[in-house]
Amino acid sequence: MKSTLQKALKIGWGATAAGFLAALGMYAWIGSFMRFMGDDYCYGMVLAQKGFWQAQWYSYVYPTPYTGDRFSLTFFSDLFHLFGPGFTGWLAGLTLALWISGLALTFRQITRLLRRDAMPVLWMAGAAAFAFFVLYQAPDLAESFYWRSGMLPYFMPLIGDTWLAALLLASIQKEHSAWPEVLGIGLLAFVNSGFSETAVAFQVGGLGVGLVAALILDKGRKTAGRSWKRIGVAMVGTLAAMVVMLLSPSNTARLNTLPDSLGFWPSIRDSLQYGLDFTLESLRGLPVPTLLGLVFSSALGLEMADGQTSRLRVSWWQGLLGTALILGFGFALVVCSMAPSVFIQTWYPEPRALIVSRFGLELTLFSLGGWIGWFLRGVISSESPIRLIRVVAVLAALVCAVYGVRGAARPLVDLPAYHQYAAQWDQRDAQIRLEAKDGVRDVKVVGLSHLLLRGGDFNTDAGHWYNNCAAGYYGVDSIRALP
Repeated sequence: MKSTLQKALKIGWGATAAGFLAALGMYAWIGSFMRFMGDDYCYGMVLAQKGFWQAQWYSYVYPTPYTGDRFSLTFFSDLFHLFGPGFTGWLAGLTLALWISGLALTFRQITRLLRRDAMPVLWMAGAAAFAFFVLYQAPDLAESFYWRSGMLPYFMPLIGDTWLAALLLASIQKEHSAWPEVLGIGLLAFVNSGFSETAVAFQVGGLGVGLVAALILDKGRKTAGRSWKRIGVAMVGTLAAMVVMLLSPSNTARLNTLPDSLGFWPSIRDSLQYGLDFTLESLRGLPVPTLLGLVFSSALGLEMADGQTSRLRVSWWQGLLGTALILGFGFALVVCSMAPSVFIQTWYPEPRALIVSRFGLELTLFSLGGWIGWFLRGVISSESPIRLIRVVAVLAALVCAVYGVRGAARPLVDLPAYHQYAAQWDQRDAQIRLEAKDGVRDVKVVGLSHLLLRGGDFNTDAGHWYNNCAAGYYGVDSIRALP
């Protein structure tokens, strides 16, 4: 009976993982039709004019059409540019694969840390579901995931945060870690923070939460010292990246275009207010995916708690305390994601930057749901009802996966338009390169419109800054779109 139930549950959770992976595959499919837009040309212009390594230094020191202090953003933008415009279509799928792998590894390390013998399929189900709910509820998925110059500063750091968490969780379980491993953690933290100010602020918040959690959970244990040391190394790398960005000479020109700072305490106040506003608006505006995310994570937490090792009981007061800590830590992460926009620009973050806030909020909901499932498994001592509850839980997870597939499939009705856009872009790209080779200095092309992204293509005015960047990228004097 127990063996049959275990097999059925494994199949159910496997189907759940497959459903969410299929949904994510649809996002990658849409992303395969993306090409250069907007700021992508500006990175390409500086790269074409300066060469790869000189472009890194030039962007950091001198004013450019993009934010040159973000050293990791410049590096990876230029690196991806070397593979040509067609590589942009691969980015959505490649970054998703990297993110899901990191999330699955994080789930694995969590089960090891909690001494649970969870089925490996649960790691993949949790990873794919979490990734789906973040993307599905992102305020501006087009600019923060599909567009390369929006994906790198805001989505890419979330991948780095995930891998950093996985490596830290693995490292703190070892009594001794080799120095290359510890150095690698610090280096990853440094590079990941260099994508944007939002990335570094969120990472500081996440590591701060990790330090406090280690202080609470490791109190009186031998593991306390190594937890703080590993997280401390990551924090040093993060703060070093922050200093490097702050010292960039290119900041001067950018800061001259921004309003005066509100001051420290008014900025703290507004960050707290904006964090609360985002949280409440998300919960009110997205009730169904919010509820399903909680249901799924509760089902996952219950199943992960039902390992073959001894069951961990959680008292009511521990349950309430854990809930309060999760909500407090989660809100702190959301506030950290708001802070850079408030301190630097004095206003609410742009929609594309809010995917970081969405990540923080979804992490809170998943942690809360997992804690609820863990708590329920601890208070139910009889095996008869728990079998039924586990079956109900996997069925609920399957319902969530079906919801995910349906949600991700809706934009597929526009696939012909995406395909047509990519084909027309490739044709136009070939035309510009041919004319440039033939000595044409003032190129006239047909403007293209993308269903997801507006305003990132060539303008009828040859003096528009995107046109100037594209002209520099292709090596001509001017480019303009025909009216």
